Amino acid sequence: VARVESGKAAAAPKASATSGGWAIPSSVVQCESGGWNRGPNSAGASGYYQIIPSTWQAYGGGQYAASAYQATAQQQAAIASRIWAGGSGASQWVCAGG
Repeated sequence: VARVESGKAAAAPKASATSGGWAIPSSVVQCESGGWNRGPNSAGASGYYQIIPSTWQAYGGGQYAASAYQATAQQQAAIASRIWAGGSGASQWVCAGG
């Protein structure tokens, strides 16, 4: 179990210390994906940050992969950070009250 947990922690994106290592508040990530790199849901949102394809493309994710879940954790964090923009992009996530 410890090995699995340490592997999960190593695979998770790293960003600011104030967000639990995520590019956006960890509470939003936990609500959206549970901290897992999920494939597309019924709305098409995917990845750690549950980003829909049109938003992924609009913020430059297409340079990495067609959908968020296909990109690395660091690439997903970079795009999520751009979308979040210090909180002004919170409306892009249902779990952020948007």
